[in-house]
Amino acid sequence: MAFHVGLLSYSAWKHSPLVDEPAHLAAGLSHWELQRFDLYRVNPPLVRLTASFPLLFVPHETEWGAYSKNSYRRAEFDVGSDYINANGISSSRLHFFIARLTCIPLSLIGAWFTYRLADEFYGRTSGYLAQILWCFSPWILSYGSTIMPDVASASFAAATFYYFWKWLDRPSWKNAVIAGTVLGLAQLTKFTLIIFIPVIPLMWVFWRLSGMRKGDPHSLAKHSLQVIAIVSLSLPIINMVYGFEGSFKRLADYKFVSETLCVESQQKEAPYSTEKINRFQDSPLGSIPIPLPENYVLGIDVQKFDFEQGRDSYLCGQWRDHGWWYYHLFALMIKTPTAVLLLGLLSMFLSLKHMCVNNMEFHKELLLLAPLIAIIVFVSSQTGFSIHSRYIMPSFPFIFIAISRVGVIVKKSSLMPSILVLLLALASVLSTLAIYPHTFSYFNLLAGGAKKWRKTST
Repeated sequence: MAFHVGLLSYSAWKHSPLVDEPAHLAAGLSHWELQRFDLYRVNPPLVRLTASFPLLFVPHETEWGAYSKNSYRRAEFDVGSDYINANGISSSRLHFFIARLTCIPLSLIGAWFTYRLADEFYGRTSGYLAQILWCFSPWILSYGSTIMPDVASASFAAATFYYFWKWLDRPSWKNAVIAGTVLGLAQLTKFTLIIFIPVIPLMWVFWRLSGMRKGDPHSLAKHSLQVIAIVSLSLPIINMVYGFEGSFKRLADYKFVSETLCVESQQKEAPYSTEKINRFQDSPLGSIPIPLPENYVLGIDVQKFDFEQGRDSYLCGQWRDHGWWYYHLFALMIKTPTAVLLLGLLSMFLSLKHMCVNNMEFHKELLLLAPLIAIIVFVSSQTGFSIHSRYIMPSFPFIFIAISRVGVIVKKSSLMPSILVLLLALASVLSTLAIYPHTFSYFNLLAGGAKKWRKTST
C-alpha cells in the first residue's frame, strides 16, 4: 500500500488534468464557497468536496462568470476553464496536485476492504493477492491519481459490501447502522451505486433462503427491520452532505428534462412545437415529498437525459451516434493484464470444481457475485454513448476478490501450481510497471500492447 501511494503521488504530479478534472475541481470549490450543488450535478459531490477542501487554505482565484443555475447546460466545463485561466498554468498545476493527493486515501480504502473481503472469503493469502491486484491495476493507478470519482466509488462499493457482510454474519442494530452509513457515503461517490438499494435486500433474501443463516425463526421480523434501516439510513447521510438542499420537494414540482421523467405536450401558441412537462405533474405520485436533495434528484435526471441524447462513440475503427452494450466488457478484456485474465480463468475453474463439493460455500460465492453482476448489467444497459470505460470500475473490488480465490492453491496445493499462481501475480505487476507512469494507455499483450493501439489510433 505504501508503494501504491508512491506510484499514485508521482502520477498525480506527472500528468496534466483529464478533460473533466477542471470542471470537478471548480464545482467542488463552488460547493464550499457558494453553498450550492448545481455545478456537475450529474455526479454526487463527495469526491469533489474532498479534493477541493485543502484549496480553501491555499491562495487561489475563482471566476464565476460562466456560472449558471440552469445546470442542464453543463456550465461546469466553462467554469473549470475559467479557473485555470484565472490562476495560470503553474498555480493550477500545484492546485491539482494538492487536490489529487487529498484523494489518494480514497484508493487506500479500496485496497484495504478488498483485502479484508478476500481474507474473509478465502483466507489471508487470497487477501494479499486481491490487494496486489488492486494496487497494481493500470485502471486504479490511472484514475486513483486524479480527482475523478471512479476509484472512490469502487472503494466504497467494497466497503459497503464488507459491512453488509458483517451484518449478515452477525445481525445487530450496530452493524446495521454502520452498513447504512457506508451505503450512504457510497451513493455520494457515483450514481451507479444506487443499484445497491435493490441489491442489498435481494442478497439478504438469498442469504435466508439458501440456509446460510441459521437461527431463531422469530428473528425474521427483526432482521427485516434492520435491512430496511440499512437502506433508509443512507438517506440522511446523503442529505447531510448536500446540506438538505431542496430536500423533501414534491415530485410534481421538479422540472425534469429526460424522456424517462417527462412527457411532451403541444403548446397552444405554437401547435407544431412541444414542451416537456413533468410526467408526475397530474399524477397522485406527484404529491409525494422526495426525501433526497433537489440536486441529487436532478442530477439523476440530467445524467439520464445525456444518455438519451446519445453522443458520438468509437470502438475498434467504428464511429456511431450511440454506444455498445458490450463496450465495457470489451474494455476489460483488452485493458486488464493478461496474467490477471489467466488468474481469472483459473479462479472460475476452482469455483466450478468447489461447487460440486460444498454447496454452502458456493452460495457464499454467489453472494459475492451479486453486486458484481448488478453493476456490470446496470452500466452496460446505458448505451446512449460509450466513451468512458471507467464507468465499469465500481465492479473491480468484486472482480479482484473473485480472482483471489486462486490463493487457495498457494495455501493447499503442491509446489508447481503454487509457483504458477505466484508467477502470474508477479507478471501482472511487472506488465503494469513496464508502462508506468503512462498507465492510461495500457493495453494487454492479447490486444497487442500499448504501442500497437497507439499506432492504430494515429
